[in-house]
Amino acid sequence: ELEWGDKSFAIIDLDSEKQATQFEDSEKLDFVILHSADWQNCNRIQELHTRRTIISNTFGSKMKERIQESAPTSSIMFMSETGMLEL
Repeated sequence: ELEWGDKSFAIIDLDSEKQATQFEDSEKLDFVILHSADWQNCNRIQELHTRRTIISNTFGSKMKERIQESAPTSSIMFMSETGMLEL
């Protein structure tokens, strides 16, 4: 668990099975940063409904559509090399 100002957050690597289970335990956090090189793992984002989620990677419109379908768009923010895009 990390802090940014008065906000608490976690960085979770979905490519790690051990870390991928941690976001079930992170309900008390203000937001979670997810990272995955394998977008099959993004199906797990369906579990995240109650907090701000930041997905860390660079990807094209197909991936954005896939994430939008699998999670509430109001809680998703994409972080890429060019900056952040909130949906």
